[in-house]
Amino acid sequence: MIRRDLRDDCCSHCAASLEGVVDFERVDHIYGRGEFAGERGIAVVAFCPCGTVTVIPWSMNPRRAA
Repeated sequence: MIRRDLRDDCCSHCAASLEGVVDFERVDHIYGRGEFAGERGIAVVAFCPCGTVTVIPWSMNPRRAA
């Protein structure tokens, strides 16, 4: 499911769709800045065939948004 959803995101270096990434992983993290600073969430780290690593915020604590 994540790979299919990545088709809407592009590599920051070569602008290719991240749907065809070499590999990806989900990482638990804490947002460091912006509206959700300090909140826990999940990011997707995508490894593009061009060698660039792209980090995509995937989710955050739903209680914060309510």
